[in-house]
Amino acid sequence: MVAVIERRADGSGTGVTATENARTPRHIQKTGTIGGAVVHEPYRDDVRRAFALGVIAVAASLFLAGVALWFGGAVNATVIPGLPDPGPETRWALPISRVLADLAAAGTVGFLLAAAVLAPLPAHSRAENHGDGRENLGGVRRIGSTAGRWVRSAGWLAAVWLVAALAGAGYTLSDVLARPLGEVISDSAVWPLVFDLDAVTTLLVVATIAAALTLSCRVVSSVRGTTVLLLLAVVGVLPPAFSGHAAGAGSHQIAVSSMLLHVVGVVLWTGGLLALALAGRLPTTDLARAAHRYSRLAAWCLALVVISGVLTLAGRLWPPAALWESRYGWLVLAKVAALGALAGFGLLHRRRTLPALAGGSRTAFRRLALVELVVFAGTIGLAVGLSRTPPPAGEPTANTTTALLGFEMPGPPTMESILLDWSPEPIFLGLAVIAVAGYVAGVRRLRQRGEPWPVVRTVSWLAAWCIVALATSSGLARYGYVLFSAHQVQHAMLSLLAPTLLVVGRPVTLALRALPTEADRRWPGPREWLSTGLKARRARWILHPHIAMAVHMVASVGMYFLGLYEVMLRSHALHLSLFGLALVSGYVFWWGAVGLDENPCRPGRRQRAMLLTMAVSMPVFLGLGVLGKTTSAGADWFAQLGRPWGPSVLADQRLGGVILAIGTTALTLFVVAGILLGARTRREPEGA
Repeated sequence: MVAVIERRADGSGTGVTATENARTPRHIQKTGTIGGAVVHEPYRDDVRRAFALGVIAVAASLFLAGVALWFGGAVNATVIPGLPDPGPETRWALPISRVLADLAAAGTVGFLLAAAVLAPLPAHSRAENHGDGRENLGGVRRIGSTAGRWVRSAGWLAAVWLVAALAGAGYTLSDVLARPLGEVISDSAVWPLVFDLDAVTTLLVVATIAAALTLSCRVVSSVRGTTVLLLLAVVGVLPPAFSGHAAGAGSHQIAVSSMLLHVVGVVLWTGGLLALALAGRLPTTDLARAAHRYSRLAAWCLALVVISGVLTLAGRLWPPAALWESRYGWLVLAKVAALGALAGFGLLHRRRTLPALAGGSRTAFRRLALVELVVFAGTIGLAVGLSRTPPPAGEPTANTTTALLGFEMPGPPTMESILLDWSPEPIFLGLAVIAVAGYVAGVRRLRQRGEPWPVVRTVSWLAAWCIVALATSSGLARYGYVLFSAHQVQHAMLSLLAPTLLVVGRPVTLALRALPTEADRRWPGPREWLSTGLKARRARWILHPHIAMAVHMVASVGMYFLGLYEVMLRSHALHLSLFGLALVSGYVFWWGAVGLDENPCRPGRRQRAMLLTMAVSMPVFLGLGVLGKTTSAGADWFAQLGRPWGPSVLADQRLGGVILAIGTTALTLFVVAGILLGARTRREPEGA
């Protein structure tokens, strides 16, 4: 029996008497005394409700997955005598393991999301004092009791996720080799092949992350630690997207990026609701506020899921008539109907259950949330069945070049082809839209309060994200796969031009001015989180310009001199990661080196001079190194592409080295412009 015991000061009292604890809501706990000790027994409704919900949700998910597998023909394939076959066990166990892994992953992410973002902080916890008389409202180090239970629940679900991922890896290997699992496990010659199969490797990566979460959730009790676990859990749901149908679709870059956004939206949406639905011991007033926060997040998740789903399907079902002319299309329509039902549930929450919850009644919210979660689980099962169903056969891939690139080989670069022949990258375009919309909303809020904000900063911010969009989604993105020199232009735009303009836009100062301040320290908002992050001790070295410069240098050396460049061309995951790293490391460096915006690191003049000297020198040395190479970076990739126009691979690489070295001139110009602007513009304080 779980009990919380408080000793009376006088130690008096004998026997057992049942009383209600006046300090705690009646729906949370009841009180008794045993031998002078006051005992609080939490009701076990949460456990029973969680168990019942888990059974119903898993049953609904498995049932719809089975229906989709049968309807799509994934489990009733005809076995031809003499040909290898994994057997019915693998055909059924593989999607079942996927269903369990997806449900457990959504629950893990959701409980950690609730603990890090939706839960109130304990009122008695200590806030950080920074030595200047100011206390940081967001600096509470420990999470509350409800958040602690959510973290422990995430640990248990991560253990289920781990087992399901390992089972999925085994059955995936069985499916790929078309042999029963028992034969695969007993054959020692198979094991060296494990890491050559992307579908198996990604599941092993997921299992490793799930194992780390299982152990970490047992010991983490801080807000920052919980946030780190949340980010790790979100990363853990991403690897399968790189080896599924999306990875083999036409325009696979768009399909994979859209699937990444789709998966993230689903797990945040589903998991957050799960945590709130099982928060039986959270006081109603706190649950109402947490649900209000979640409602805003759910609206964004719905938009993300819808947009990414449309982009994903565009590459698989074309023309649209395939929706009703194929079994795959009918399953897609069923999933769309389920998504529409979930959107309707969200609308009911906003109009009815959330107002009732704010009024003190939690019954309607709980009941609707439980029904919605069952529909969510069924939708996940339907999605798993859909993932095992082959899409309609499209036009066959014309050649190896198209299969490698995901699009046809572009012609010689012209201004028209670069500006008009776009290859959208959903992740960077989505990030640009959100960043611009948030910035404009902040400027509008300042102007409504009568506070000025220089137009040059807004223009700089907009220009920076236009550059990001051009570098990642215009025709230049297509040429980045076939020309080393085009890749260098992309890299310069992402690591130099865009970051410098972002810094001039002063987004941190704008956020600290525009975001509202939360008076209740139990419920810190985005402004308090940002302020806490800027003042954290670790931020002083994580966000230090020297660290950013070192990271950028290591990545550049690895890419151009250690063979990472060709791996990046073949791996969309690494491609996205390195582009993101270039943008982030460039921004962090110029953020500290120029010193225009609020920053935890404030280098002195000598340090800035050294940093700027390093920034000017690094492209020169890298460019000279590339010019001196006698072998081509990515030689095998370019040989397979067989580009029929333009300079040779080695000549184009030398052109890329020249671009890299000449970039120093543009770098110096932007540095001087930043220094002059910083000298003329007074640094505003945080609260200005």
